[in-house]
Amino acid sequence: MATEDSLHTSVKSLLDSGKVTLKLDIDGVAVEDLAAQRVESATFHDSAPPGPTELWGECSGPIRENACGVAVATPRNMVTDGFWILMRPLPAGKHELHFSGAIATADGDFSVEVTYHLDVAP
Repeated sequence: MATEDSLHTSVKSLLDSGKVTLKLDIDGVAVEDLAAQRVESATFHDSAPPGPTELWGECSGPIRENACGVAVATPRNMVTDGFWILMRPLPAGKHELHFSGAIATADGDFSVEVTYHLDVAP
């Protein structure tokens, strides 16, 4: 089973190993300095069934082979490392939040782009 230290090292090294690109617009206004919003979580336990494969370290390979040494749906240590925004409540009315993020590493690229159209009630 992955130790807390190895989990933190693995997830941190993933973001540190590549070129990260981040963008966030709220109602067409760019939010600056998103790289400063990086946060690593404390270790927590998760028992949700994992996806078809794990991503790195001692958990590589198909989950059906129990690659992490943890039976499906039993608690296991997890960590996160990413970019998070805490914002003030938006005023009543229609709003658009658009964000995108990408990381390019020697092992491959990953990107996401999402637009939310919100109608905030008074």
